[in-house]
Parts: sequence; C-alpha cells; structure tokens
Amino acid sequence: MEPVSVVYFVLFLIGFCFAVISFILSSLGHFGGHLTGMDTHGIDSGGHDIGTGQHDTSGHASSDLSDTNISPVSPITIAMFITAFGGVGFIFQQIPGGNLMLSLPLAFISGFVIAGAAFYILYRLFKATQANSNYSRESLLGLEAEVITSIPSDGLGEIAYITKGSRSNAPARSEEHNPIPTHSVVRMTRIVGNIFYVREIPEELLRKYDDELKELEDTN
Repeated sequence: MEPVSVVYFVLFLIGFCFAVISFILSSLGHFGGHLTGMDTHGIDSGGHDIGTGQHDTSGHASSDLSDTNISPVSPITIAMFITAFGGVGFIFQQIPGGNLMLSLPLAFISGFVIAGAAFYILYRLFKATQANSNYSRESLLGLEAEVITSIPSDGLGEIAYITKGSRSNAPARSEEHNPIPTHSVVRMTRIVGNIFYVREIPEELLRKYDDELKELEDTN
C-alpha cells in the first residue's frame, strides 16, 4: 500500500473511532456537551428569564425559550472531517489513475461537507431537545410550592414542589423581596437560570394575618 494511502486509512480509523467514542459519551450527559461543542442553558445553568410576564422585577416580561449555542469547530465535527477526509482520500487514491493531486482536494471537500452536515444535525437535535426542556420549565410557573428553607428578603432559600407525581427541590428567591418563613405556601412566578422566584399566595397571607391576630388576642 502506498504511503499516502496508509496516511488516509489511518486518519479514517482515528476519526471514525473518535466519532464513535464522542457519540457514546454524549449520551452520558456531562461529557457530551464538551465533545459536541454544545452549550445548553437549561434548568441547571444559564441566565435566561422564563416568567409569567407579570410583576417581573427584571424590567421586562419574559417567556423566552433558552438558547442553545453550538460551535461549528468542536471535537465531534473535527472527528467527522478527519473521518471523511481519510475515507474519501483513501478511496480516490485506490482507483485507477488516482493520485495525490486528485484525492487531496476531493478529500478536503468531502471532509467539509460531512462535518457541516454533522454540525447541522447536532444543532437541530439539541435545539429541539432544549425547546422541550424549556417548555417543561414553563409548565411549572403558577404551581404552588412549600418553603422548606426560609427565604430571606434578599437571599436564597429552598422550596419543594410536586410535578408529575414526583417531589423536587429548588433554590428560590422572594419575588417581592419579603422574607418568607419555612412551611409557607408560595407560588412560582418565574425562573432565572436555576433560581425559582416565588411569592406568597393571598390565601397564605390571610392565614398568617389571622394567626397573628389570634396571637395578639391571646396575649391581651
């Protein structure tokens, strides 16, 4: 086998093996974002505001879907380029009359085309996944939750809520910058990054007011 053909074949094997490994690791979650070049802003990261559009202290009403950023130059697209470059170069090097002047430009063109196709597919796939994730986040708005760690006026507490039959916890801030004690019932108004903004519901405020009145009557 000619040295050029050997180089093409080795590049094909390297690119193919790395692409397979990247695909497997991408299904595991954390490593996938680095290998595919994806930067997804979902419930665990990012600063996007998903809200009801009412009483938004950020200064604008928002119900936007989070963005998905993907770099066209990522390990997976580079792997696809190397795979196509090596494979196509090897094929054209083996055909009758094949030489480096023919195989090299065709290998480059094929590499860019395949890498571009991989980039487009990944972009569409992760865009759709992120849209579904944000839709599920928006469905949480308006739900009631219980404060399990008191929320200071300008600090973080923690809430617990039930959705789809399962209980989840999340960090929370007071929408109105009022302290909210433990065991209070609140309503989720918006989500910024992984922070849930909440406000006490009127019924809960009335109950607390009645309790305070009873305490005053008892002391008197």
